[in-house]
Amino acid sequence: MNTGQGNTSRPFLALRHDQISITVDLGTVIPIDGLHLHAAELNDTAPQGLPSSHGIPRRFEVEVAKTSDFSDVVLLASDERKFIYQAGPILMIALPETAARYVRIQVLDPFLVTPMGENSRTSFAELELFSEGKNVALNKPVQLENTGSIRHPATALTDGRNLYG
Repeated sequence: MNTGQGNTSRPFLALRHDQISITVDLGTVIPIDGLHLHAAELNDTAPQGLPSSHGIPRRFEVEVAKTSDFSDVVLLASDERKFIYQAGPILMIALPETAARYVRIQVLDPFLVTPMGENSRTSFAELELFSEGKNVALNKPVQLENTGSIRHPATALTDGRNLYG
């Protein structure tokens, strides 16, 4: 995913928000069994100025549905981190295999730049959804709700690239 060459991609970045919803439309109902969330590449040298999990929400849920209105919603995972060191540059979550067309990540508590809560943000270089080991979210459309201020577009979430590759 990061080859050091190829076309670059800027990470998705939402600033100053409380909760945000990120929905991927897979186009057809398929079995989902994994999620990888790639943190934004910080382009920093040692010592790192920010944690490698920068932008990954402190608490979020992963929901799936076969219908766009989520009337048949199934909660697949709930993730919470109390400390910045509980996630690295890639957060890999095994999901119980569930057939779905729509996958929604509900950010309940965003990443906080400061302990006092200023500068809340959610940022991912890439969002991958897996079915039998294949990323089925590649180049799929993404819809956002309650985003606050967007710095980089949601299309970066499924473009198959983080910094390079």
